[in-house]
Amino acid sequence: MACVEKAPATAEYKLLQLKKYLSGEALTAVESLEHSVEAYEVAKSRLERKFCGQRHQINFHLEELDQFPPICPENSKDLDRLADLLDVIVINLKEARRKEELGNGSLYMKVQKKQ
Repeated sequence: MACVEKAPATAEYKLLQLKKYLSGEALTAVESLEHSVEAYEVAKSRLERKFCGQRHQINFHLEELDQFPPICPENSKDLDRLADLLDVIVINLKEARRKEELGNGSLYMKVQKKQ
């Protein structure tokens, strides 16, 4: 945002700059776009949808939960890390209005598998 979006430049130039800052899958998502106002808007939308959107964040944290190692009863740090991760997941689900996944929903089922 600071280096591209808020810069005092045309959308065409911003797209050129954006491509310079990206690599990997993010660059692949926008590199075929020509340099125009419309293309810059599409590039922002693609990047938001693929990498920054609420759905992506929720899925990222749910995958983190899937990969979380078993907790040893003597290790309170692991328990704290798990509690922190669950806080983030619950907040993201509430903000996304996906409360059905709380309670006895899919998050509950994932946590039950960890035990």
